[in-house]
Amino acid sequence: MKKRSTQEQLDIILKKVNKIERDLKGVEKIEKKVVSEERKIKKEEKLIHKEEEKIERAILKLGNFTFKRKHLLEGIRGTAGAFLGVGLGKSLLNVSELASSLPWWNIIGILIFILVISVLLIYKNEHAFIQKEGVSIVWKRLITLYLIAIAVEFFALWLFGGLPLGGPALFKTLIIGSYAAMAGAVSFTIV
Repeated sequence: MKKRSTQEQLDIILKKVNKIERDLKGVEKIEKKVVSEERKIKKEEKLIHKEEEKIERAILKLGNFTFKRKHLLEGIRGTAGAFLGVGLGKSLLNVSELASSLPWWNIIGILIFILVISVLLIYKNEHAFIQKEGVSIVWKRLITLYLIAIAVEFFALWLFGGLPLGGPALFKTLIIGSYAAMAGAVSFTIV
């Protein structure tokens, strides 16, 4: 086997060192890109965090409950949806006639149907949030939206002179009307 001269050995070592330097320069470029991307991501995270803080700002605090801006916005969207639902329900359903002709079993069935559909829609829309906060969020949102729907339905019946006199007829009318109002309220909060 032929021995290499010292110069040849130095040339080989120099070639290897040059290759390593080129590789290091490539790694440095990649590292700079990664650092740049990290800075962009941190900037975006800060912007998102500022936006979340803006949404989370407390408007009113009563004991342990804090009424935040997001609650106000959800209430506004739910109310707007309920008004839309009431308007559409008025044009599609003759609520007072249905209230006088349907037995209580049908009324309860309508109530259960709209509540089940609403729970499913809320769960589907808020699945990630529910995983973090728990299922109680669905029931809180459902109760809030149903109370909004009932209040809007009552207000609309009063405004349009369709408020029936008497307890059972009023309850039946509110439940039937809440069907359309609740559908609108849940739909608007999903959007």
